[in-house]
Amino acid sequence: LFDAEYRLMEVLWDAGAVNSTRLVELCREKLGWKKSTTYTVLKRLCDRGIFQNEGGTVTSRLSRADYDTAQSQQFVEESFSGSLPAFITAFTRRKKLTEDEIAELLRQIQDGKIAAVKGLGGFHLVCDAGNAAAVSELRQRKHRPFKPFAVMALNDLSASRFVRISEKASKELHSPQAPIVLCPKTEDADRLLPGIAPELNRIGVMMPYTPIHWLLFFEAMGRPEDPDWYKKECDLVLVMTSANAGGEPLVIGNDEAVQKLDGIADLFLTHNRDILIRCDDSVMQQREKDVQLIRRARGFTPVAVRLPYGGSSVIATGPWLKNTACLTKDDHAFLTQHIGDTDRVSNCRTLARAVEHLSEIFEITPKYIACDLHPDFFSTSLAEELADKYDAELIPVQHHHAHIAAVMAEHGLSEPVLGLALDGVGLGTDNKP
Repeated sequence: LFDAEYRLMEVLWDAGAVNSTRLVELCREKLGWKKSTTYTVLKRLCDRGIFQNEGGTVTSRLSRADYDTAQSQQFVEESFSGSLPAFITAFTRRKKLTEDEIAELLRQIQDGKIAAVKGLGGFHLVCDAGNAAAVSELRQRKHRPFKPFAVMALNDLSASRFVRISEKASKELHSPQAPIVLCPKTEDADRLLPGIAPELNRIGVMMPYTPIHWLLFFEAMGRPEDPDWYKKECDLVLVMTSANAGGEPLVIGNDEAVQKLDGIADLFLTHNRDILIRCDDSVMQQREKDVQLIRRARGFTPVAVRLPYGGSSVIATGPWLKNTACLTKDDHAFLTQHIGDTDRVSNCRTLARAVEHLSEIFEITPKYIACDLHPDFFSTSLAEELADKYDAELIPVQHHHAHIAAVMAEHGLSEPVLGLALDGVGLGTDNKP
């Protein structure tokens, strides 16, 4: 399923059988869709046999539970040849992590130590979020004096002490993508988690999503025999922040971690499953009526974004700051993971590799290369190289124009709009900064 199709399925799953007029109203309220967008996606799902529209009443032939089960089975089948045990043991193949080792890791974290823990898309730096001294030490070592840290709690009940989680935010937190969700602080948040998000009114929270996360919380709960232990309140809250020096790419290799995190991490927990593509945690924000994706990374990349119409393939190399590149094929847009600022060589190399990787796996031969209008950005230089490589037309695009055009493409707009972009730096159409 593409993103728009899944979002429509969620609306119908929540509403049950509804007539098409009511479905249009619900999509306008919950998704901000126009009538034409709803009917286009609805027709696509009906043509595929997932929805049926009889007598004006729309129903889903596929339940949410059946869809989730099919997705899980497909992942295990494709990634582990259908072996669930292989999936469970992939992180600790050949050498099991013993209960004593888990207990020792947790003890050192609770004693104020900083651990580098290997996950899915890279390493996390982990410490006790309730230990002000440990949080302060992590800030000093990582050269991150003010930016907030994300934290991990066992469940919504445990997190409710320091954030207010809406129903929709909870759904995202417990989804297979398991993003960080920015949620409003409670009155006790700064007392319970000193130094986590200073002078801000929100905290980024996430839930366990790898075996080592669950083992740490299982140990913190005293290794309970109750099968519902994960639903109960747990005092342990962990800082989970990207393992890198300030501004550098996320660390993914075992040797790389020991080398680059020396002086930052006190201990390391690695495994022998190599990470091919570095990918940070995705980030969403809780809003009054919905949840908005603000950093598309682990779990969401490179899932295609459906465009309102197809065309010749394009590679767009992105901006200077907070870079993400985009490649298109037909009516699909494929975004790279979050790259970061291209003011350092390591991030520039990551951007070039990400573009090369996606162009290879999706067999994209671009007719056009889009880049920022500013001639001095690395992304512009990369675009010029790609234009030569593919004999493609180079199209410089004004930075703020690109923001508005991206929003229009995401929402399928083709009519004239008035857009407001108030970010960053760029070169104007008059060639002045």
